[in-house]
Amino acid sequence: HHTWLHMKKIARISIVGFDNFGCIVQNYALEKVLCKYGTVDTLFDNEKEYIDKRYHFEWNLKNIIKFIINRAGVRRFFTSKKFLFEVARAVRGRDFCSKYMNIRYDVDFDTVDSEYDYFVVGSDQVWNPGLPAKGDKYRKRKVSRIKYLKFASPEKRIAYAASIAQPDIPPALRDSFKESIDEMAHIAVREYEGAELIKKYTGRDVDVVLDPTMLLSSDDWSKIENKPYWLDHDEKYLFTYFLGERIDDVVNKVASQRKLRVINMLDLDNFEHYTTSPEEWIYLIHHAELIYTDSFHGTVFSILFKRPFVVCDRIGKGIYSQMNSRINTLLKQFNLSSRRGTSSNSYEIGDPYNIDYGDVDSVLKIKRQEAYDYLNASIL
Repeated sequence: HHTWLHMKKIARISIVGFDNFGCIVQNYALEKVLCKYGTVDTLFDNEKEYIDKRYHFEWNLKNIIKFIINRAGVRRFFTSKKFLFEVARAVRGRDFCSKYMNIRYDVDFDTVDSEYDYFVVGSDQVWNPGLPAKGDKYRKRKVSRIKYLKFASPEKRIAYAASIAQPDIPPALRDSFKESIDEMAHIAVREYEGAELIKKYTGRDVDVVLDPTMLLSSDDWSKIENKPYWLDHDEKYLFTYFLGERIDDVVNKVASQRKLRVINMLDLDNFEHYTTSPEEWIYLIHHAELIYTDSFHGTVFSILFKRPFVVCDRIGKGIYSQMNSRINTLLKQFNLSSRRGTSSNSYEIGDPYNIDYGDVDSVLKIKRQEAYDYLNASIL
């Protein structure tokens, strides 16, 4: 793509999160895809942001006093098992990003415009109005300056698989949202709901594209997978990846029928499993006899590797339906809606080990082509 003319310089903006594998793998995948068009840097706000806020504790006098009197459970949290497990997990996530991505910190967003030909925001919930954005003082009335690329020349602004992930734009942000969307040169979102909101507030028709993780092939992902040291070579296992509450009784029942070991990824009783790296997580999905998950990216990788899976409704607080609608869209696209575990079928499906992947390759081919058509038209 234009190598002989001028290697494009592309900067990518997304959400930083080292304890969230969905966040990490989509960051990696989109950077990889954009590398076909030129050199790519992923811009993160700063080093402190990088190891997530939660794990960064400034030992100033105010905080030391909070710690001593255990205000808001501060001390209890910082000495808890969960905190230690999360730090270890975030460090492994960070290692993955440092190893496989070109990350730039300490970017001066007032001057960075001149350094790149294009700025691509995405994917993930970059346009979620509920996620506060650092350094945006006017957050109450305006959308994020950084996530809507307002620091860049309008003709350089591109969104790939951006997600709003909320049922509506709060009234106070609508003017700012409309103006920011109008100024974007090219927009592709991740969910149909997002496209509808943009249509509603700006009249603009935008593309809905595949999550970037699906633009890479199963072979691309196999190249970076790693077998966890604690897994025996020929051991057969059922793998669970639940971001909400796990449904142990069903999982254990299904596993015992086939005499499978159960590996629960986010298990606070098991340091090894909890602190699995992204590379090991990919391996564990790839080689599982069966996957039980409530995660969108858990579902994506099950499909890419053509593994039998059951995707469950997420159980827990603060869950909005967007997560389910995203999974439902995905299953519908690949004709896999029968893989849904819900409270109405007690999270069990007929024959969980039998799965028909007949449509997957042809659907992926079409959807990948649509994504590249969009990128080819946006990055000239």
